[in-house]
Amino acid sequence: MKIGVFDSGIGGEAVARSIRVAFPEAPVVVVNDREHMPYGERTQVEVQRLTNIAIQPLLEQQCYVIVIACNTAIEVAIEWLRKKYPLAAIHRA
Repeated sequence: MKIGVFDSGIGGEAVARSIRVAFPEAPVVVVNDREHMPYGERTQVEVQRLTNIAIQPLLEQQCYVIVIACNTAIEVAIEWLRKKYPLAAIHRA
């Protein structure tokens, strides 16, 4: 069971460490978008677009679960992502 973690900054690394402790047998893939951080100053459409682009490697690697560790992406994009990818298990950190 491969688990993906996304954050726009570095906070996803801490979330990934916790996941690795809880699920030591599961590979954890972490992606971030430091190039475009902070997300908090962006429009809803921008956050949705950037988050969608950022999670593509996690989808391509067929992560069983994708954890969104970015607060702005959770507030602005998570429901949109769940509708866009209904078969993906996208959760908030």
